[in-house]
Amino acid sequence: MGRVFIFLRHFYVIILFVVLQIVALTMLYNYSNTHQAIFSSTANQFTGAINSKFYTTQNYMHLKTVNENLAKQNALLLQQQPFNYTNLQNKFKDFADTLFYDTLGRPVVRTKYRWIEAKVVYNSLFKEKNYIQLDKGTANNLKIGMGILSDAGGIAGKIVEVSANYATAMSVLHKDFFVQGKIKNANITGPIKWDAQDYRYINVERISNTILVNKGDSINTFGSNIFPDNMPIAIVDTAYIEKGSSYLKIKAHTVTNFGALAFAYIIENRDTEELKKQLLNAESK
Repeated sequence: MGRVFIFLRHFYVIILFVVLQIVALTMLYNYSNTHQAIFSSTANQFTGAINSKFYTTQNYMHLKTVNENLAKQNALLLQQQPFNYTNLQNKFKDFADTLFYDTLGRPVVRTKYRWIEAKVVYNSLFKEKNYIQLDKGTANNLKIGMGILSDAGGIAGKIVEVSANYATAMSVLHKDFFVQGKIKNANITGPIKWDAQDYRYINVERISNTILVNKGDSINTFGSNIFPDNMPIAIVDTAYIEKGSSYLKIKAHTVTNFGALAFAYIIENRDTEELKKQLLNAESK
């Protein structure tokens, strides 16, 4: 207790000054409209800045949940696209709202593709053989051979390994990855290959040097038993005739941003096994 009195004796002048300042400012605020307005404006500006920082931080902490919800909603939208539906064998059908109906108004379609959203937990970029790992597996009915699309809609790879809770996909940035690409404006196809150089670009091979290909031309999927036709792959960046070659040298910027791949969509073509079986039977004859 004695220390308290000693402290007050040494600093009573400063304490008295602070108390009188508080009283004076309180009286000034209560009896002066001008000072009230100034103080309120300053306080609002200060608290507004603090609240803005707080809610920015809070919103950032919730981005994971927001992104997951958006991925789920996008998967549902992809499921509703017209290319997902194929008509059943029905003699009487009319086309309306992307669905087929018989004369009694019953839908006679089936979904050809199934879409599942997933989070990317691993993604390599700088190897000759790159892979993407996802947080979904056999527990979500994933199978080897399913396709992978990025959240931007571009193709990203295909599943090659599956466990209970995870799946590993061969990335488009893999020297053995194969898909046929169609240059939209030129209306010609060629295989897509990665040259293990820059993860932002792929090459389109076996396009004759007699074909006119321009910068900005779209390259989409064609004739794949994994992906629907016309799914985006890349945009032509450069196309020129390589000396001594009968083919164009085409370099294209991938639609998928592999350097920022956080979410993906897994696509299952329900007809894949039937198509493979039919092809094997035809080749065996």
